[in-house]
Amino acid sequence: MALFQMRLNKGADGDIMAWLNGQDDKTAAVKAAIRQAMISEPADQPAAPDLGAIRAVIEAALDERFAGAVLGMAVGESVEDPALAGKLDAMF
Repeated sequence: MALFQMRLNKGADGDIMAWLNGQDDKTAAVKAAIRQAMISEPADQPAAPDLGAIRAVIEAALDERFAGAVLGMAVGESVEDPALAGKLDAMF
């Protein structure tokens, strides 16, 4: 099993977020959107998943998870985890 995450922008991706908020099962909705995009592509073209729909699911999940949470840190405190930063740099 693979884990996939993405970030949505509330302004640019608001339509996707609104669609996702109306879905009872966000994971199933994203999977269905990807599968639909795969079958609607011409056979000689690689399928392109609806990345916006995937981003919307992840944004909605984060919004749900951190609703009402207060996140912060002291002024001057480092926000970067060197190990995590290295892993992210290796991905891109």
